[in-house]
Amino acid sequence: MVALKYENEKEIEVFIESTDFKDLSFLMTIDHITEVGNAELPEIFLSGPSINPDEFKDFKIVNWDTPIDEFPRLKKEVTIEEVRAVEMPSREVEITAELPIDLAEWLEWNKHDDDLLKEFLYMYKTKASK
Repeated sequence: MVALKYENEKEIEVFIESTDFKDLSFLMTIDHITEVGNAELPEIFLSGPSINPDEFKDFKIVNWDTPIDEFPRLKKEVTIEEVRAVEMPSREVEITAELPIDLAEWLEWNKHDDDLLKEFLYMYKTKASK
């Protein structure tokens, strides 16, 4: 989802807010976005201007070697399903189906009603998974 959302972006603005409501923002360049696959979360690799460490004196600086135990509120793993519960991106798809003429005509007349098609597909998905 992140990859889909930002794949056409060259720069993004990153906002950081501390517990004392101090706001920082940086315009950063997107260097690379990992592909989405095997239910893994994609990563965005950013680069930006030199940052003054004094601006972050109220923040705890961490790296990959920092033990996760220092952050008890963080979950060790986040699944793609949990992310999709918060934000579900849209992607244009092409569907080919053999339908009776009345349904084919009805679908052609209502082809711009994406919400209705989504509802039908979610209903079918729910029914098929039972």
